[in-house]
Parts: sequence; structure tokens; C-alpha cells
Amino acid sequence: MSGKQVTRIQDIDKRTGEVLSVTDRVYTKVKERFIMIRTTDSLDWYYPLSKNEKSLVMMLHDWSDTDNMRVSLSAWQRDFICEKLCVERRMVSVLLKGLETSDCIVRLSQNDFMVNPSHAFKCSTLKLQKMILEYESKKTGKPVTLTPNTNFENE
Repeated sequence: MSGKQVTRIQDIDKRTGEVLSVTDRVYTKVKERFIMIRTTDSLDWYYPLSKNEKSLVMMLHDWSDTDNMRVSLSAWQRDFICEKLCVERRMVSVLLKGLETSDCIVRLSQNDFMVNPSHAFKCSTLKLQKMILEYESKKTGKPVTLTPNTNFENE
């Protein structure tokens, strides 16, 4: 049983050694998943978003790869977005364009996006600096490097 641990507990009479009862306890190992909202640069990016854009950006962050903050939208994900947001399929493209304009995502190809790690992230804080630089590089189309006064360690 993957991810489960079974522990058997026996209640024994100390005088006679008789087993009075047997209880099996099942512990399930749950792989924790989270998204960290980053407030270092403020939440000013979040307030102007529409309700559907806020929901969509959270979905994209949830689906994004932990290693590179990229998400590739498949047909089932677009259908899921339509169902959860009660919108038609063509509206998903409009919402994605709005998130691009608001600097929440950058489009890498037709169905591939990178979510902005300076807003929210799901990687370690040690990887965050690299992720932000990669996002800025994809957004501008130019390599971005650290400036000497950039300090992510004290955030």
C-alpha cells in the first residue's frame, strides 16, 4: 500500500498475558502542496484583477511545475476552467490575455505559459531569485542578470 502505514495496537492483560483487543490504525502520508503568496513587492498586482482572473491565476499557479513555474494548458484544463468559472471556451483566451497584460503570466507558446514567481511561488525560497530572473528574461526576451544591489536573502 503506497503512502499508507498500518500500525497494530494490542491491549494485553498484564496479569494473564491475554490479548484483550486488537486495533489497526491506518496512517496516510499526504504529500503537502502549497502556493506562497509573496507580499514583498506588495499586492498591488492582485487588486485590479477581475474575480475570474484571480481564480484563473490561482489555477495556473496550482498547475505550474515546481521547478520552472511553467504550465502547459491542455484541453481538460481549459474545460475545467470553463466549468469552474462558468465561462465559454473563447473567454479563457480573453482571461489569459488579461493576465498577460497584468504581468501575472508570460506566454511562451500557444498553450504554454510561465506564471510570475514574484507574485506567488511554489518553489523553495533559494530557487525564487532564479525563477524571477527567468520570468523577467522570458517577458523581455533578453537575458536578465543580477545587479549588485539585488538582495533576496533578507526578504
